[in-house]
Amino acid sequence: MMNILEEPSAAKSLIAGAAAGAAGALAMGLFERLLMKRRSQASADHHQRGRGKPPTTKAAEKIAGKLSRDAGRAADPLMHYAMGVFAGAMFGLAAERTDKVTAAAGLPYGVSIWLTADEMAAPALKLAPSPEKTSLRGHLESLVGHLIFGATVNAVHRILRRTLLK
Repeated sequence: MMNILEEPSAAKSLIAGAAAGAAGALAMGLFERLLMKRRSQASADHHQRGRGKPPTTKAAEKIAGKLSRDAGRAADPLMHYAMGVFAGAMFGLAAERTDKVTAAAGLPYGVSIWLTADEMAAPALKLAPSPEKTSLRGHLESLVGHLIFGATVNAVHRILRRTLLK
């Protein structure tokens, strides 16, 4: 049996998924900026809630050690996009095996990323407050951002995948 990464269609789907993940991270980031413009940054970012560094910067420090202020600012979007590219690549591989991942325009995938990354992994790794310390509004804003991520990944992946098959 051939390794999934050795299958030409799977490799193309992985590449399309990674690119779609970058697009999804961009779309989600634009949504978060829109929220920040509507009110103060601390209330828009449910992870921070005025408590210091964003989870992405904290994750970068767990990998690289203490970061300067400038390095921390640079690490924040880099980690956000790295997570988006990784989640998109996994979407691409999963989409090659089952159409369940592309169901409902990718919205369930966005929910799964929100649940696993935001609601479970980030608090467990001490990158964000526990879910019970986050307001309902914070949870909903984050969920909407991840729904935007899932829908964007699904749409961009579908377009790129068709293009790569030609």
